[in-house]
Amino acid sequence: MSQREIPFLFMRGGTSRGPYFNAADLPSDRDAIAAILLKAVGAGHPLNIDGIGGGNAVTNKVAMLSQSADDAADIDYFFAQVSVTDQLVDFKPTCGNILSG
Repeated sequence: MSQREIPFLFMRGGTSRGPYFNAADLPSDRDAIAAILLKAVGAGHPLNIDGIGGGNAVTNKVAMLSQSADDAADIDYFFAQVSVTDQLVDFKPTCGNILSG
């Protein structure tokens, strides 16, 4: 995978912290998103030394935000939990702490 710059905001929400991406800056394919998030966080090493993760589940969370197409909402929130030691991104859970950021 070649490197490219993707802007993000690194922020704490409650007891969690992680990058907040504009979804428009990421690919639409989930596998491609997962590959980017694994590299950004540094998954695969217990200390995440090659990324911005903190070596703990509460510091390997990612928010992806976009303007909502729904008139009842301003933004759409998409969440990913990135594994600390495995090459795994889980898009199924959510996180109220990151959502509050």
